[in-house]
Amino acid sequence: MRKDSKELQSKVILHPDFFRSIQEVQSTNVDILGRPDFSNVNINDYVPSGVFEIIGNNIESIKCIPEKGREYIQSNIISGYDESKLKYQTLQGSADFISHTLMVFAGKNYVPVSTLTFYFYTKSKELSDRFDTIQYSEDINSLANYHYVTDRNKLLKEYSVKDSIVFIDGPLIGGNISSYNTALVDALHKKNVIPIFIVKNSDSSLITDNVNDLKFKYNSDLHWSYKFLNEGQRTNFFRYTDSVNPKNSKVYFYLKALNSSPQRIELHSSTFENLNGNIDFISDLIYYLQILNGDKSNPQIRPIYLAEKYCREVIKLSNTYKMIKESGLVPTMNQERFG
Repeated sequence: MRKDSKELQSKVILHPDFFRSIQEVQSTNVDILGRPDFSNVNINDYVPSGVFEIIGNNIESIKCIPEKGREYIQSNIISGYDESKLKYQTLQGSADFISHTLMVFAGKNYVPVSTLTFYFYTKSKELSDRFDTIQYSEDINSLANYHYVTDRNKLLKEYSVKDSIVFIDGPLIGGNISSYNTALVDALHKKNVIPIFIVKNSDSSLITDNVNDLKFKYNSDLHWSYKFLNEGQRTNFFRYTDSVNPKNSKVYFYLKALNSSPQRIELHSSTFENLNGNIDFISDLIYYLQILNGDKSNPQIRPIYLAEKYCREVIKLSNTYKMIKESGLVPTMNQERFG
């Protein structure tokens, strides 16, 4: 294990306004409606009109070699990022706890680094004007996504290990976070980090809309790739570039592991160019990490799977209900950093 990975310690970092936000929400005596729900942040992967390209001009299936993926991680550091959100619906607004986790895998060791944030959103201007940390918005989902992506980027920029690969759960291009993702890619490139985005569920139809032989035959690209690929295969590479903002450009492929639903693997076009198009090792690595995880019902790569589990444990540890409803804070959460 390299020196910089040895110095990385497991920790949970609380947002600077965490306790202040909790105290202000407590003072409003919020009325919670029902039980809270665990979920991941929902980012729309819809892309506007742009240029679609089949790299190499042929659609084909390519076999992944998991043994090469296993060889890669024996001498390199990889990480997986995921988040989990616990949402309380109240009469006054929405109380969102979000845990972000970067799970670093080096050698035989997994090292998690997490942040825990709390935001309260409301459409009541009168309520938000009384408190500094209660967030007013007419479009709560957009504001919540902004907080999510800025908090995520801060974690990944600070704690991603130099000269490594980081797998990020979620789309690269889409919705209102594209510019934040491309800024993150630029920052990670400066640390010689290769950012790879993994999309598990999507109704995108870029391929089936643009390839004449596939039009009107499939519900989505995910549907087509499931029928087209056998277990342990990936498609060729495709490229999408936004016609308005060419910086929003990605190279992607679909990969099917464990005979389950395929996943879309995305990397920024600049990442693809930095690698000189030599990214076969990435598909071999992803396939190996899905086999390593071994969950057909939830075919995620091992670092992202563990990051998601850790996120939920961090939120459970915080005892969120008591934080909101009771006057005193939970004793185990009385410092900004612990772990």
